[in-house]
Amino acid sequence: MKPLHCIIILTVAGHAWCPLAAGEVRDLANYKPPTFAEADNFPRVPFLPAERTWERMDIHVPKGAKGDRLPCVVYLYGGGWTGKYLWDQKNTQALLDGGYVVAAPDYVLGCQQPLPMAAWDCAAAIRFLRKNAATYRIDPERIGIIGSSAGGWLAQFHATVDSSSLWGTRVWGGDKKKGGEPVTFAPAMEPHPADPEFSAQVAVLITDWGAKPLKKGDWNLNFANHRTWLGPDDPPLFTCAPMADNFIQEGPKAYREAGAIAEEAVLGKKLPSGEVVSDAKNPGDYGHTAVGAYDPPASSKNAYITKDKIGREIGYGARTLQFLDEYLRNPKASLPPEILPAGAAIAGPIPVRLRSVHPDAIIRYTLDGSEPAATSPAYAQAVTVQAGQTLKSRAFKSGRAPSAIATASFTTAPCAPPVITTTQAVYHTKVGKPFSVTMRATSAKPVTWHLSGKIEDKPAPPAGGKPVGPWLSLDPVTGVLSGTPKTPGTSVFIVAANLILDSSGNPVPCIPKHYSLPMPDGLTFLTDARSVIVVAEP
Repeated sequence: MKPLHCIIILTVAGHAWCPLAAGEVRDLANYKPPTFAEADNFPRVPFLPAERTWERMDIHVPKGAKGDRLPCVVYLYGGGWTGKYLWDQKNTQALLDGGYVVAAPDYVLGCQQPLPMAAWDCAAAIRFLRKNAATYRIDPERIGIIGSSAGGWLAQFHATVDSSSLWGTRVWGGDKKKGGEPVTFAPAMEPHPADPEFSAQVAVLITDWGAKPLKKGDWNLNFANHRTWLGPDDPPLFTCAPMADNFIQEGPKAYREAGAIAEEAVLGKKLPSGEVVSDAKNPGDYGHTAVGAYDPPASSKNAYITKDKIGREIGYGARTLQFLDEYLRNPKASLPPEILPAGAAIAGPIPVRLRSVHPDAIIRYTLDGSEPAATSPAYAQAVTVQAGQTLKSRAFKSGRAPSAIATASFTTAPCAPPVITTTQAVYHTKVGKPFSVTMRATSAKPVTWHLSGKIEDKPAPPAGGKPVGPWLSLDPVTGVLSGTPKTPGTSVFIVAANLILDSSGNPVPCIPKHYSLPMPDGLTFLTDARSVIVVAEP
């Protein structure tokens, strides 16, 4: 994760609506959770507010695995942010056979802006698993994440952001052709989650796409240099690449340049002649949805071979299990501490907390820019940090190597961040009845209100459809949230109170540039945000 207090990643206000695929579930009422004979199956476990009636989590615990605390793999499915496209459940079985608990959470679908709402859901699932680790035989120190397609993008972002990361989103209704899509933002991680004492940190990251979104993507733009986003404290990454001359996937390259661990499975298909070939016409997307822990028959389109670290030919699924065994089951190093907040622009001294997923680890820290060592101060209570200081921390756990260093920089802000004072999070209304509520915040300067998430009148359209307009709107000046629902449903979204300040400390309503242009210099970003649910009943 990054040493600066702010990065911005851009998400669009619409989707690339994907065609329905085999294994994809759009009629979620008919979804039937898988079960496994040699596992304790916990289907459709609620982990989000009760009003979110379909987002649940399937958890599978291997019966024969030894030990009271098992490593856990969180699987994020794909589906273009609009459907639930599940991998072959033989992948789940392979993980269970390997002694891993497998948890498959839902996340919000059908949003105009999938992120950061989907990332907040992902974090909520991992906090839930840590809170209930004993129930599901999970070792809270060994939780990893694996994602495919949209789930792969989500996994990459979740694993590499922290409490200071910001998602840039286009303001709904801007004119793209005229360069009139102004940009505003929301926190990448939920500032006020349920169960905040439990971490959403993951120990490993496995993804398809060649981890391309870690550098850039079709619908996101990292306005900051990736070196300020990624860092040596990000979890070990495993992804795939084709056999292409002089080709290096951008995601692993950026990861390594930031000082983090990144491994690639260079994939090919073996012909009956024994020759291994690789279709590299579109190498940046190679291996899309091929992620998994199961090796299908050689005749399958997803039957890939690769090589392990000592050059032996091996299936892609088997190589994935090797990676999990090395970095999740039998980790050699401690996980880095979390810094809360992980850097910020501050108007005065603030208390900063440090925590580790290792309850027996000693966290050591510095404020003078030096690297924490075994003789550095041990963390016992919140550390007072001044503007201009950089906090570095490191976890020391017996039996493991010291962790990578987590870094947070605290710059000077002309005022304190806004604080949303409207605490109600769930509202009920009726179809056809006007709905209105005023959001309020305390702030030294006028804030700009921003809405992002699922605010459509109906679920995601079928293949070839277009997103409908939102039924809810949030006045950027007054904070009035209003609209009239035409159909029953649940809207799930983020309300953010933002301050974008120029170099003179004056508020800027939004970033006054087309989304594809570089971020203006000299801006300070201050924000508070809440998750809000509006249920429209018949």
